[in-house]
Order: sequence, then structure tokens, then C-alpha cells
Amino acid sequence: MARQFSKEVKRLAWKRCASRCENQDCGASISFREYHFDHVTRWELTRDSSLANCQVLCVWCHLDKTASEAADIAKADHAADNHSGLAGPGRGNRPMGAGRKSGLTKTFNHGVQRRPEPGDRHRALMAWRGRLA
Repeated sequence: MARQFSKEVKRLAWKRCASRCENQDCGASISFREYHFDHVTRWELTRDSSLANCQVLCVWCHLDKTASEAADIAKADHAADNHSGLAGPGRGNRPMGAGRKSGLTKTFNHGVQRRPEPGDRHRALMAWRGRLA
């Protein structure tokens, strides 16, 4: 499956648009280098690079459309990663080496030690204050 349109599809789409942006709100006249071929429905969702899913847009309409879809694309990619088991670090049953759930913490010299319990910090502070008095 090709993510890009074939030369034949591009040729037919260019003839169909008659040098006009196919965005319904725009319709501006476009010249030789001021257009992009765009998937009407995103390729990630349909895997379709046919003429029916191809539209010719002016550069500005294409940039607006892509910017408005960026969050949806990221969400779809994230869902696909989770579905295929490519979850990010620290997720799932195995926490990171020094993650919160591991009970460990990193040290300044790149070591790992036991994470102090909440009461341990308080006792250490009180002991330190007792030495000052």
C-alpha cells in the first residue's frame, strides 16, 4: 500500500480540479507550484490512496487542514501503539527501574537506592533538628 498518490491519480485529480482549490470554502485559483495533493480521509484511517480519496488544495488550505488534524493524528497513533503493545516507558506491569511504583529512587552518582517512606523523611528532619539544639 502506498501512502502517496500515484502519478496517474495526481494527473487525474489535477484535471478534475481545473486549477482551483477543491476546498469548498476556498476555491482559489492555484498555479503550478502552489498546491498539494491531500487525502480527503486520512491515510492512517483508510489506507486509501485512490482518486476518490484525493483532493487538490492550495498550500494554505492544506496547512490549515493538517494543523486542525494534528491532535486527532496523535491520538490515533497513541491508540495504535497501545493496541500493538508499544506502550511508553513506565506503563504496564513492569515499572521503570526507579519509577514511583518500584520503591526505588535515583541518586546523584547514577545509582539506585530504596525510596524513603514518608515517615522516614520526617524522622530524619527531627533528628537533624535535635543535633542543632
